[in-house]
Amino acid sequence: MRYSGLKYSCVGVFTPVVTIKNVGSTAMNSCVVDTWKNGVQVGSFNWILAVAALPDESRKPALPAVTDPQPGDVLEFRIISVSGQPDQGVTDNILEVEVEAAPPVATSYLVRVALPASGATGTTWRVINGLGQAAAQGGPYSGASDEEAWVTLEDGGCYALELSGEAPCEGRLFSDGQEIVSVTCGGAAGTYSEGFTSGTVLGVPDVRSNADLAMHPNPTNGVLSIVPSVGIGPLVRMVVLDASGRELQARAVQPQNASTLILDLSGLPSGAYVVRAVAASGAVQQGRVVLLR
Repeated sequence: MRYSGLKYSCVGVFTPVVTIKNVGSTAMNSCVVDTWKNGVQVGSFNWILAVAALPDESRKPALPAVTDPQPGDVLEFRIISVSGQPDQGVTDNILEVEVEAAPPVATSYLVRVALPASGATGTTWRVINGLGQAAAQGGPYSGASDEEAWVTLEDGGCYALELSGEAPCEGRLFSDGQEIVSVTCGGAAGTYSEGFTSGTVLGVPDVRSNADLAMHPNPTNGVLSIVPSVGIGPLVRMVVLDASGRELQARAVQPQNASTLILDLSGLPSGAYVVRAVAASGAVQQGRVVLLR
């Protein structure tokens, strides 16, 4: 048994998620797990599997929530029985987890995950929720360039940025241009994570350059002329986002210093959008456009 969930309180409760592996010779149909807090039993979970776990197969059940956890509390999980039989295993049937302090809070629920090229080779990342499930993920990467991804989360939710790789892998998570958490891999290959809580407002997608992207006509009825500034350098990608920061369109641009690019928004409904131009250098410009029919 090993721990797979978040290690801090979320909205006043701690929802444990553990990985249980069937090390027996027959299928596992049920498993009873007791939960203790600071030496006192606080719960017992009779986990009935809808589909039996075969020998050497692992599952990740979410155990009943522990209320009013405090940083430093020690939670203990004990496997009592498997498929109705007392568990006789001596190894890995008892697990202790210490509750961690409340993590940083993002300003919005739209976040950006960024990995520098120097630490991206072979690295994968996930943003996991309170049940240990991936809300978003990416990689493995070649390390040929910086990597980034925009992620829209549930507002006010508990999450962690998780990296899998080996040194010098590193990743950062931003919200409204501010770094919220940073994860660095240790010397050995493995999985490393830092928790955070998403914000309750949308916020504005942060960019690495505050320069506005010139577009005309604006408002437009569909066809838009894009004029990036001279200093941004060759463009490699154009992206269209909706008001919530979701990516609606994206297309590669052959690296060029063209003074004007044409973007067709005619396939989108009327509304306000963000158009982002990404240069080969990693510099970004964006602007807001209104589409009217």
